[in-house]
Amino acid sequence: MNERRYQVFVSSTKDDLREERQASVEAILNMHYMPVSTDFLPAATESEWQQITGTIATSDYYVLILAGCCGPLDADGVPQIEREYRYARSANKHILPFLHEDPRKLPREKTEQGDRWKAVIRFREELQERHTCMLWQSSDDLQTKLTAALTAAVRKHPTTGWVRADTHSLLRALTEQLREYPQATHIEAHDEYLIKLRLPLENVSKRAITEVLLAKLACTVTLLP
Repeated sequence: MNERRYQVFVSSTKDDLREERQASVEAILNMHYMPVSTDFLPAATESEWQQITGTIATSDYYVLILAGCCGPLDADGVPQIEREYRYARSANKHILPFLHEDPRKLPREKTEQGDRWKAVIRFREELQERHTCMLWQSSDDLQTKLTAALTAAVRKHPTTGWVRADTHSLLRALTEQLREYPQATHIEAHDEYLIKLRLPLENVSKRAITEVLLAKLACTVTLLP
């Protein structure tokens, strides 16, 4: 049984694709993976863009859904969905683009006009040139095709994913060793068992135990104060 869980970032324009975005989230949840999007980001002191890039950076796959709108533009006139896509590319994420089969047939309120429509078409053409894009007609159609495409991506382009610490034998051993130290709290394990532990930095014996077990796992440790 595959114990790994994958985080999937869903990028789309907001108002025109609410139904399609919800269908995509449901498809990902039904696969027992973890969907994330800008809808899920909490209010924070850091900028929205920092939250978005941070979430994309920790995701395993990037799903892009495009129809007839380009959404808000940044100060340079670049649509946010395109900006998110370019960041995902720079972060070497596996990208799964889903394009509406014929955006010209969408209702007027779900399509752009003038230069904004040209931006949609330009971005669409770039995606088709760079990627194998899946075409969809409805939210149900999108949900079916996303499930198939993500299943294939996980099989053909596996990534690190997330693993519960108590499901891996050496991680269980590490947890058992650290239980005798009440100040040690295991936080998370991911990225080929990248482990974050809250450890008193002055405790040499605890560091030694950790380093030995992590060496066996060939993983990275982050010690938090």
